[in-house]
Amino acid sequence: MTTIDAGTRALRSSVAYHQPAHLTAVEVRGAGAFDAVDRLVSADLYLHEGQARQALILGEDGAVASDVIVALVEGNYWLICDGVSARELALLLREGARGTRLDTVNLLEAHRLVSLHGPFAWELAAAWAGPGLVSLPPLALSRSTLGRVLRAGRTGEYGYEFLVPHDDVGEQLERLATLGRSFSAEPITLDALDRCSLENGGFVSRTERLAGLTPFELQLQWRTSSRKDYRGRAAFERRREAASRRIAWFRSAAPVSPGSALRAGDGDHGEVVAAFETSAGESA
Repeated sequence: MTTIDAGTRALRSSVAYHQPAHLTAVEVRGAGAFDAVDRLVSADLYLHEGQARQALILGEDGAVASDVIVALVEGNYWLICDGVSARELALLLREGARGTRLDTVNLLEAHRLVSLHGPFAWELAAAWAGPGLVSLPPLALSRSTLGRVLRAGRTGEYGYEFLVPHDDVGEQLERLATLGRSFSAEPITLDALDRCSLENGGFVSRTERLAGLTPFELQLQWRTSSRKDYRGRAAFERRREAASRRIAWFRSAAPVSPGSALRAGDGDHGEVVAAFETSAGESA
């Protein structure tokens, strides 16, 4: 079981900030952009300008390979992914383009992502990048004084991903740390961010015991379409019919560890995927 650090406490009770070097961010342009993205991601792409949607990228075996947020930006598609590299993503998109014109631009060649998470992330975001962010709705993308910003919480309702130009990053991170003191903000590690994401029902590709599971088993079926074909759908539906387990969350007064068997009465009911200490000192 992993104990609580300062960043995790801040994320749960105030606000934490992070530089997510693990994420991929690309812009997809060209006549084949919509078809390529639509064939790759699992969700229906009913998007207006500035809107975003949570989806998944599946492997050919139907298992979840990547968490992805898709946004429509000035007629092009932005994909922010956790689980595939920019090169891998470009290759997958070219497969879906089926010969039509397609350009894939790595947004992180000229920018860096900086994210804010936690129940009071909106206050720090407004102080750092402009008061207009207070009214930014969930899964929406807008401009700020720093550049583009996407409201898409990975650990709850309030989360923001800022795309900051490389030339401005150093100065802006100093400003963020200074402003953050007034909000009890703390930097958070990737491990801690992953824990909090799992607590809130997210998919984390770095969690060993989640590897190879389908959207059904991960309780992420709401991110899949019943109307269209997409990469890995046929295999996913075959596996869903035979699935005998689904992920669930529980609390325990006694410490538990990943890999521990879950038993009730005389039977086994699965195993622990991940375990964390809550603010109350319980395991979850």
